Amino acid sequence: MNKALLAKWIWRFGKDNKELWRRVICSNYGLNECSLFWPEQMSNNASYFVKSVGSLLKDGSHTARVIRNSFSAIIGCGDRVQFWNEVKIEGKPLREVFPRVFVLALKKLGTVKDFGVWADSKWVWHIPTRRPLFDWEQDQWRVFTTFLNCITI
Repeated sequence: MNKALLAKWIWRFGKDNKELWRRVICSNYGLNECSLFWPEQMSNNASYFVKSVGSLLKDGSHTARVIRNSFSAIIGCGDRVQFWNEVKIEGKPLREVFPRVFVLALKKLGTVKDFGVWADSKWVWHIPTRRPLFDWEQDQWRVFTTFLNCITI
């Protein structure tokens, strides 16, 4: 029951982005106010409550898998969802599913909104690369762009 109540705080952190308690936590611990998920790691001076909530998300635990697989985000306008870390395929972030594309990408940080533009009432993805792709990288790039084109914004 304790884990369920702590998990509710994770859910509220992602949902209640305008609430004072959330802004205080972000300010106190130097978090980006656009973050969707409660951070896993906190500084040593964090309160016991904050550390307890964060500990639920530590990789490898059964509770972390249940929480990560049960919670999902609606991208909306894309200003709160981290592109490489929070857009997931079968529970894994894009940076892990497409590691080669992530290495080639010019921008490693940013929200979904930072990786595309609206053109003629349609969302067009724009992921600049550091260099032109080699032939052997083209296949993974095609799979990556096919996946992105299935996302509705």
